[in-house]
Amino acid sequence: MAQLRMVWKDKDPAPVKLKEGCYVIDRTTDKFTKEQLADGWIDACIELTGGTPWTREHFYEAMWDDPAIPEDGIFFAVTPEGRIFSTATVQVQPNHIGNLHMVGSSSDVRGLGGGRAVCTAVVEYFKKHEIKLAYLNTDDFRKPAIKIYLGLGYRPYLYDDDMAERWHALMDYYGIDELEAYDKDLNDLTMYSKTFTDR
Repeated sequence: MAQLRMVWKDKDPAPVKLKEGCYVIDRTTDKFTKEQLADGWIDACIELTGGTPWTREHFYEAMWDDPAIPEDGIFFAVTPEGRIFSTATVQVQPNHIGNLHMVGSSSDVRGLGGGRAVCTAVVEYFKKHEIKLAYLNTDDFRKPAIKIYLGLGYRPYLYDDDMAERWHALMDYYGIDELEAYDKDLNDLTMYSKTFTDR
């Protein structure tokens, strides 16, 4: 089954409520070593990597040295005790289209607002660098993450025939009656009802 895709077009994210004492850094920080950042990222992304932890070398090759990821484009949320528990990454395509990439949070640390905070940092990066269009790929079962993405201004991109029905199920889950969505041609947002009768 194809992943869900969501599109962001220069919208302001909702305000962030990060638990007191937690904070967000990017990879240029001097608070942590490169190795500590790698280990924190690996821990936060273990669910994204199928439950198999990456090695530091894999992280360096696939993330740290990726030319599409700006030097200050990997964000980390940190607990007051200094544990990295959430991460999100900026990717910038050659056509200046952004991608919210590799969003992960440690499964044993919930409710601190880290996932929303690092995703917001990515959107703020887009705005600062005048990236007007960005996308992300996700899965239907990542319901907490999808709620964050909607709050950031991302909207469904109905690029395949089954997308409307899948978003209908998610709307039922969230109790949403209407939701803006982009059609296959990425035309301006259209308001879709719960039954998607306008598709």
